[in-house]
Amino acid sequence: MQAVTSPASSSAQCSAAAGVVVRPVRSRRELGAFLHLPWRVYANDPQWVPPLLAERRAFVDPRRHPFYLHGAAEKFLALRGGEPVGRLLASDDPRYNAEHGTNLGAFGLFECLDDAAAASALLDAAAEWLTQRGRTAIWGPIDYSTNYPCGLLVEGFDTPPRVMMNHNPPYYERLLEGWGLERAKDLYSWWFEDELNVIDRWRARAERLAQRGHIRIRPFRVEDPAADIEACKRVYHAAWRKNWGFVPMTDAEIDHLAAQLKRV
Repeated sequence: MQAVTSPASSSAQCSAAAGVVVRPVRSRRELGAFLHLPWRVYANDPQWVPPLLAERRAFVDPRRHPFYLHGAAEKFLALRGGEPVGRLLASDDPRYNAEHGTNLGAFGLFECLDDAAAASALLDAAAEWLTQRGRTAIWGPIDYSTNYPCGLLVEGFDTPPRVMMNHNPPYYERLLEGWGLERAKDLYSWWFEDELNVIDRWRARAERLAQRGHIRIRPFRVEDPAADIEACKRVYHAAWRKNWGFVPMTDAEIDHLAAQLKRV
């Protein structure tokens, strides 16, 4: 995967001249078009895993997602001839900028047909929105922060995504770089094929190491989830604190994510 960054420009190109209209999502109908666009983009992609619409609706709802308790975001929809051809979520996280001493805004939930004018118009709109909020640079694709799906898939299109992994067509790289975005960091995921049955051999070794280190491995306690969520929170923040692009999740975000993953 790949994350990208570029200076935010306050001079949006004239998308109307290219037959593309970009506007913020305001009505229920526009929100429906925003949420359903991926089905059009991935109609012929056998590896795409459709999201749960109810979960996606809650993810972008300022009244339901805890990101909006400290951050702000705007949903944009691109239309050509009245038909949706692209979408994007611009977001501003003051906690990230305070943590890293930066002045960044982000774009995420990017989906677009192979339409360079539409992609550029969407990114122009995101850059303009962030500029108005005082931000001087934009990075993405990042859905709010690196605690959520982030990165651009540039290899591995023949494998399906796992939970909270991005997936996109190969032409997205061309669309985003065509606007002026550049690679900031390589992100990796790993696909294991255990033909030699290494896992079984290592399982016994892991058990011996756990006994030697007085480590106990147990299932998550569904009868007392609050205590285990608190423990996971401490480990997560300690383990990821110095990683690139990391910002600690708020307690509300952790609780919200735990409720989502509980369904899985």
